[in-house]
Amino acid sequence: MNNKNIANIYKKFMDEILVVQDFSSAIALMNWDQEVLMPEDGFPARSRTYATIADFAHKLTNSKSQIGRTLKLLEHKNNLSELQNRCLDKYHEEAKRSWKLSSKLVKDLAETTLNAQSVWSEAKEKNRFDLFAPYLQRIIDLKREEANQIGYSKNPYDALLDEYEPGLCCDTLDNLFDALLPSLKRIREEVLQKEPSQIEKHPRITKEKQFTFIKDLISKIGFDFNKGRVDLGKHPATEFIHENDVRIIAVAKDNNISTGIFLTLHECGHALYYQNTDMKYIGTNLYCGSSTVLHEALARLLENNIGKSRSFWEGCYSNLIKHSGIKGSEYSIEDFVWSINKISSSPIRFEADEISYVFHIYIRYLIEKRLIEGSLTVEEVPGLWRTLFQEYLDVPIANDSTGCLQDVHWACGLIGYFPTYFVGSIYAAQIYSVIKNQYNSFDDDLENSKYSGIINWLKVNIYAHGAYYTPKELLFKLTGNESLSYHDFENYLTNKYKSLNN
Repeated sequence: MNNKNIANIYKKFMDEILVVQDFSSAIALMNWDQEVLMPEDGFPARSRTYATIADFAHKLTNSKSQIGRTLKLLEHKNNLSELQNRCLDKYHEEAKRSWKLSSKLVKDLAETTLNAQSVWSEAKEKNRFDLFAPYLQRIIDLKREEANQIGYSKNPYDALLDEYEPGLCCDTLDNLFDALLPSLKRIREEVLQKEPSQIEKHPRITKEKQFTFIKDLISKIGFDFNKGRVDLGKHPATEFIHENDVRIIAVAKDNNISTGIFLTLHECGHALYYQNTDMKYIGTNLYCGSSTVLHEALARLLENNIGKSRSFWEGCYSNLIKHSGIKGSEYSIEDFVWSINKISSSPIRFEADEISYVFHIYIRYLIEKRLIEGSLTVEEVPGLWRTLFQEYLDVPIANDSTGCLQDVHWACGLIGYFPTYFVGSIYAAQIYSVIKNQYNSFDDDLENSKYSGIINWLKVNIYAHGAYYTPKELLFKLTGNESLSYHDFENYLTNKYKSLNN
């Protein structure tokens, strides 16, 4: 087959991809609207619309013509440029999953999860797990069917993990948790013995003042409001509508900066990745993140490694005082930095410190895995949740609203997503170690509210590449090692709390 024929096939192949991307943009816009503007009674009709669009996009990806083009191009990779091969490989990796899923399953999942979100919201508000349980059971049944259709070698949960990080599996997670949890438990206990008991968890700041402050802060960090917006909504999220339209959904609560400030910093980490991807990838399927885990790594890097550091607040604490009305003489920067890193006894994941957070994720991982394996029933979830929190964190769970109903992920069908926060934290620590070594004025810049150099480093080394490189390739470019290593994460937490204690 000559180059002209291959070029024609590639053009039709990419045109079809861009149509599916347009459907994804419509779904992202609906997600944003659902969280920010949509009236509560709009869920049933919205779920039908959502399911229709998801089904149509799935049918395009699974059409005989598009499958045929993909397979033909794979046979003639030598006729394609390096960029075209990258686009082809990424599409093929994702399409292989789609090709295995039935249209009925895709539509059922889309409709069920959107309806489940409405019921979950009511169940959480009323502390009624029994209201949500039938929907969770249906979602678990559908996700088991998804795992069966995808296929797996050892554990059905592996098939769900692979969607968020290719190759991630239970064996890898078990090894990471087994290696880290004992040392994290030791660090946590040591910190609890030494941290100042008089420090409040957080300074008391109204949600309106938090929102004003954080919008000003992320603008200074580099979020471009000409290409994005920030709105208060029900659940924190970042929706990539398309290039030049990235929307952060922020959540703020009076006197709780874990949500109003730090969750918004987290979402800003996602948004900066989108806003700083090289524009040359527009019109391809590479104008996106390399993987969900890498996205979470960049979000947690800004939220925690940078956003909870002493250097960062040296640069912006005075601005927080100006916006919030905190009296600096009554709440010093030392008190503030301690308060945002204080070991948390809260049952809420959003409010967890970086050490306790790992245990929060581990508990969710155990429960999800057992649900998919079939060794745990939906009815047993609240009891096991309480037992595990008492065992690992010595934290009592007062009710299901602050227990197993606190997160929207299960209602969204995101079974297998929670571990991305854990693995993302490990990636973030590796990135943090590299940038600290390579960017000599890192702390000085933060202390002087100079963010452009740090963001530019991230842009050159990570953001700009979009999905051109796989996560392993990016990790190798940064560290010289493509394997996931927990040592930087362990060292980061050890050194951080040693410094705080001093």
